Parts: sequence; C-alpha cells; structure tokens
Amino acid sequence: MQTTFFIAAAILYAVCALLPSRRGALISGTTAAAWALHGLGLWPDLLGSGTLRIGFAFMLSAALWISVAAYWIENRNFALDGMRRMVMPCAAVAAILPSLFPGSLMPVQSQAPAFGWHVAVAVMAYSTLTIAAFHAVLMALQEARLHTGGAKKGFLGSAIDQLPALLTMEKLLFRMISIGFVLLTLTVLSGLVFSEQLFGQALRWDHKNVFALLSWVLFAALLAGRRWRGWRGKTALRFTLAGFATLALAYVGSRFVFEVVLHRGFV
Repeated sequence: MQTTFFIAAAILYAVCALLPSRRGALISGTTAAAWALHGLGLWPDLLGSGTLRIGFAFMLSAALWISVAAYWIENRNFALDGMRRMVMPCAAVAAILPSLFPGSLMPVQSQAPAFGWHVAVAVMAYSTLTIAAFHAVLMALQEARLHTGGAKKGFLGSAIDQLPALLTMEKLLFRMISIGFVLLTLTVLSGLVFSEQLFGQALRWDHKNVFALLSWVLFAALLAGRRWRGWRGKTALRFTLAGFATLALAYVGSRFVFEVVLHRGFV
C-alpha cells in the first residue's frame, strides 16, 4: 500500500510541475493531494512499532515532503510559481526513492521519548534549508535573467518572470535561513545528548557530525555577515548553497554511500 501511495504522489507531483501557471487553483489542489498521498506513504515508517526507518531515501523523501508544504504555504502569500518548476520534479523523484531503497529499521524503544523530537527537528531543519537552497538557485536564475534581458521564455523562463522583486526574494531567503539555522542549532545540541546515550560520548568526530557542524558554521557566518557586513547577492547565494551542500553530505550523501555503494547498514 505504501508503494501505491508513493507512486500516486509522484505522478501528481509530475502533473503539478507541468500545469500552466494560469491554473492556480488546480495547481494548489494537485499539490495538496500529492502531499497528502506522500505523507500517507511516509507515516507508517516515520516512528511506529518501536522502530525508526533509517536511510538516505527516507530522509530525502521526508525532507522534500516538508519542502512541498513550505512552498505551498509561501506560494499563497507570494508568487513563487518558478519554485514549483524546481521543487515538484525533485519531490516526484524523492517520493519514489523509499520504495527503491528502503534503508533499515533502527530500534528506538530503549531511547528517551525526546529522541523522536530530535529526529523530527532534524528533518525540519534539513527541509527548511532544502527549500532555502531551491530559493537561492531561483534567485540566481532570476538575476541572470535580468542581466540577459529575459529574451527566452521557455518552461522556466516565464515562471521566473512572475517572481517577486529580487529584494523581496532575498528577504524571504533570509527568513527561511534564519528558521532553518535555529532548527539546525537545536538538532546539533539535541544530537550531543543522544550521541552520548547511543555511543557513550557526547560528540563523535565522524563524517555526519563534522559535516553538520561545518554546515552550522557556514550558516552562522552567513547570518553574521548579513547582520554586520550587509552580505547579500552572490555572496549570500554562495554561502547558502555551500551550507546546504555540506549539510546534504552530513547525512543523505553519507548514507547513500553506505547503503548503495558499500551496501552497509546503520552507521
């Protein structure tokens, strides 16, 4: 049944990506339906029967699920149709991944009840910064289109032309980054507690923690530079994408290597 939900969600995400911008009500309804089906597929493995599914595919799928919700909410306040052209195809692929790469189940019965909150906050942090990365790419395309005069329309061009002004887009970007940074900080702090419970030490200098901390430093530097040095434009976009890429390597990238390349379980 879960696979059916995932396939149906992927199809609706793909349809949503292809719908013309003028069909706003249909786009909104299709997005909501796809998101609901995607959630029904994820829910049984989220945290039930004393186990938690661990794997790059599940993490990526859950992150895109929350990212779609963030896009849907923001799009009701601002015209972000260009983001739909980027988020929906990625969400369609992410919806299918858990069926292809199921990962493994981690027993959590012996863990404190707050462990579930740690996992939830981590997914929300990753999701918020994922949508920020999409937003940064969209801003880069928007800026490039302004410099070239916007001669070519195409699949994405017309949607980019409908985006809010760059200053508004930048304001939205830093709002998402600020929220994501708070969630990432909570993830790192709570991770120290559960690392000691699981492995007997507060901080393991493994790939996940090193990349997560490096990502935290990059986003902290970006927000500090924005506050005291007025960083914006290309500098802000580079820091955003570098921070997101580092965060992706912290879990999704490393889990992909362990599961797909090395064929190893929970690490």
